[in-house]
Amino acid sequence: MPLSNHDNVKELTELIDSAGKNSVEEIYIKNAEVFQKQMSENIQAREILQMFLDYPVREYPEVEVVDPKKKK
Repeated sequence: MPLSNHDNVKELTELIDSAGKNSVEEIYIKNAEVFQKQMSENIQAREILQMFLDYPVREYPEVEVVDPKKKK
């Protein structure tokens, strides 16, 4: 199944607008708006995941063990 992209969402938005102008039944328009929202959220989630995956791994310094019995 192909992934949603911004072009698909834009096209669906245009179709929803056209359906509203042509007096399409309200339930169909509502269903299309639900799909549009889900597609947008899916795209955003994939973009956020990609940002996390692209983020470099942090390197932490070794923790020095402090022995209270020893003096410096």
